[in-house]
Amino acid sequence: MVDVPPRASGEGAVDQVVQAHGFQGLASEWIEVSAADAQAIVTALLHRDLAYGAELMSLASAADLATPLFDAVPEPHAYFTNGDWVMNPNGGEATLRGWNPISDATFDSGVVCLGAGRAAVFWVQDED
Repeated sequence: MVDVPPRASGEGAVDQVVQAHGFQGLASEWIEVSAADAQAIVTALLHRDLAYGAELMSLASAADLATPLFDAVPEPHAYFTNGDWVMNPNGGEATLRGWNPISDATFDSGVVCLGAGRAAVFWVQDED
């Protein structure tokens, strides 16, 4: 978790948060997503690796871990990702089609949750 300056919001605040963790900012390239989509993204990242799509844990276990992830961030929440995620309308897992990297890894994606003065980052890096 990272403190966010009181007046920081949107992409500028997301850049500040990820840069505090040693990543590169994306400025206007961040994609804002809903809470449900943020949970689906985190679930997908816990469920399968980015490089090969190999299962890391069951979808149910991944969903259970993803559910409380952002509870430590005070409301209201805004969620951002670097990925072009396709959400399954039937509740299945989300699929990553492309992304703007924020690291030097071959693959990286995740979710940044901005809250009232605090932020949480769930980020995955993978190599081919």
